[in-house]
Amino acid sequence: MFVVTMYAGAFLIAMYKEADGSLDEEKLKGLVRAAAYCPLMVKAKQGKSAFTEKEIAARTRQSQWSRDHIKEYPMNWFYYFETVPGKDEYYTTHKQCGICKLTEQEHCEEITKYLCMMDYYTFEMQGAVLDRTKTLGYGDDECNFHLMSKERANEIGFMKSPDAK
Repeated sequence: MFVVTMYAGAFLIAMYKEADGSLDEEKLKGLVRAAAYCPLMVKAKQGKSAFTEKEIAARTRQSQWSRDHIKEYPMNWFYYFETVPGKDEYYTTHKQCGICKLTEQEHCEEITKYLCMMDYYTFEMQGAVLDRTKTLGYGDDECNFHLMSKERANEIGFMKSPDAK
């Protein structure tokens, strides 16, 4: 499920390293946004809902797989997935992130939090709203994704958390 994410992360890490210190915070944010909305990423995500039965089944299966195989694939994601029955809403709790592992391996942990911004863009293209107050890329103990459809967000009067990361 996270192959495209890993490729995008590796691409951005390579660009950052090649820039050799010439990317300030604003340029790095712009680069991440541009990569997230490049035609390939848009084609891969746009028009696809994050809440179809197929998507929910895949996330459920893959979260279990991530936990069962973490020793075999130590650079992989390790996470839990929980739906809200009858609603276009779910929670994903990441305890380990492949992007965090990759930035650590490549000695550029300082950019991890910017790469985490791609989550907002990716889910937006899938008709979802992301609320997250903890992020491994910021040094927290987990990433606490709360995703909901735009309709569900309106239904519950969602307001972006002031602590969003």
